[in-house]
Amino acid sequence: MLRIGFIGSFAQSFAHAEIFTKVPGVSIAGYFDPLQNTEQDKKTNVLLKKFLSVDELMQCADAFDFVCRCQQCFDIAQKALKQTKHLFINPSMLKNRQQAVNLINLASEANVTLMVERPVRFNSALNAALPHLKNVRLIEMHNLFSDKEDNSNESILQAILTDIEIVNIVLRANVKSLKTCGIKMVNVNPDVINVRMEFDTGCVANLNCSRITSDNNHYGLFTQQDRITNINFLTNEITIIRPEKTEKTPSGKISFQPVTKKVISNNPVIDELFSFIHSIQNNSKLVSKSEDGFKSLYLADKIMDSLNRVHAGNC
Repeated sequence: MLRIGFIGSFAQSFAHAEIFTKVPGVSIAGYFDPLQNTEQDKKTNVLLKKFLSVDELMQCADAFDFVCRCQQCFDIAQKALKQTKHLFINPSMLKNRQQAVNLINLASEANVTLMVERPVRFNSALNAALPHLKNVRLIEMHNLFSDKEDNSNESILQAILTDIEIVNIVLRANVKSLKTCGIKMVNVNPDVINVRMEFDTGCVANLNCSRITSDNNHYGLFTQQDRITNINFLTNEITIIRPEKTEKTPSGKISFQPVTKKVISNNPVIDELFSFIHSIQNNSKLVSKSEDGFKSLYLADKIMDSLNRVHAGNC
């Protein structure tokens, strides 16, 4: 029986704990809240036992799910890896690239699973389109969501991180050049961001994120020599547009007939957590390497650093 422990509050842990109860061969050890939130600490139930110390929880768990992103998480993660515990972590809990390298090295030495949270990797529409997205020359990502009250970088960082993940999954290439533009409209941090990336494959990717919008929308346009593929990540629809001659003559007219396919929706979070457990129980390779998960974070941090050096409204 694989015992799962959570690092975070009761509220943060509960949703993942419910998912893990549906996985055969898994039991819930409990949770430890590094922030010791007294309001949250009063909550407990049969499913989630509260531990007063992380050392006590370490003795009762074989794997840890870090649902908290506080500064103490890195130290706890290091301690867990040194005790050969498997880890599922969110990359935003780390301060810098060196911390990511340290965790990767410790996991390798301990021969344990270190999985970085990347739910978009399990998106059913993306995975349905992925085998057909070869030699992509141009990518346009649009991520629009309403979050005017967030005065931090958190929501816009998560949006840009998601789109970087998608681009990295499709291209698997290296960035040659990077240009950013950020505009502050109602917050002290950028509300609208544009990122232009050029890759060593010749592909160019434009990422557009905005938290000032009347309608939520998230889609990507992937242009190849003979088609444009539109993936709508909210509706799980894939639309392919190809130019086709309507007359078999050199000067024949060209028509564009879009074909739309609705992909059965899935819950990427559930699939990702199941993949984590499957990797441990079967000693198998992860669908996505931990290095790939951190790669997107490195680039997202670089983008945010670049934006922070630019005055409001200047590109």
